[in-house]
Amino acid sequence: MTNVEARLAGIEGHPALKLTPEQHGRAMERAGVNAMEAAARALRNEADEVGRERRNLADIVDEALTKEAQKRALFWTLGLGVILGLILFPLIGATMPGGSYLAALAAGNTDRWQAGVYLMQLGDPEGSRSLANTTRLMNANIEALRTCSEAAKKAGKEQKCTINVAAPTP
Repeated sequence: MTNVEARLAGIEGHPALKLTPEQHGRAMERAGVNAMEAAARALRNEADEVGRERRNLADIVDEALTKEAQKRALFWTLGLGVILGLILFPLIGATMPGGSYLAALAAGNTDRWQAGVYLMQLGDPEGSRSLANTTRLMNANIEALRTCSEAAKKAGKEQKCTINVAAPTP
């Protein structure tokens, strides 16, 4: 019995039994409010985190769009540069001093004479061969032609000249 009395005295001394029902209700209400505030705080923290992630994602998308716009602008600039270059290159070559150098470069040769020969061969192959044959014939008979030209100048009229023609090579 002594043990039971000691235990009952301990239970009677417990602070929860000293509370009135109103106090007990307020304690439960306070515990509920605290639990709701903690849940609301956690929800608010999660909402803030979602907002930060949304802004980060928007920044990433904006950066990707900016890079795409830069790439598109680069391609437009490159295309415009090529078109302007194709238009301006012949104009500069035709009007500027040293334009024949540009024409030679456009023909793929740095030697203007060789570039001209190449262009003549492309433009008129038969005429180019005829010009080459005439040049060879003149070079082979340069002295005879010079003498004949001087004689025509002195006489003031046409002169007949004798030249040597080499046999064609097969």
